[in-house]
Amino acid sequence: MDTHTDHDPTTSRHQITLLLYFGDAGKQTEQAGLVFDYRGKRSLIPATPNRAVLFVPSPETNHGIPRTNLDMAPDYCRLAFSGWLI
Repeated sequence: MDTHTDHDPTTSRHQITLLLYFGDAGKQTEQAGLVFDYRGKRSLIPATPNRAVLFVPSPETNHGIPRTNLDMAPDYCRLAFSGWLI
């Protein structure tokens, strides 16, 4: 998923963005983490099973999933729930 922001200047319906990663904490699989860019400071948040990421959407909260090549391992996935609290 390309970098984007969940902020919509025409409405204030999204107050909080929620990402919840699923998976078996005992099984070591590589999942696509979240690239988070806030005011030019980029961070990679690993997709650890049972981890939740919450943030207030704004024009400065850009985020996305890093691109990988097509030869990635079959267990490279991202199992997560994404939603917005209003």
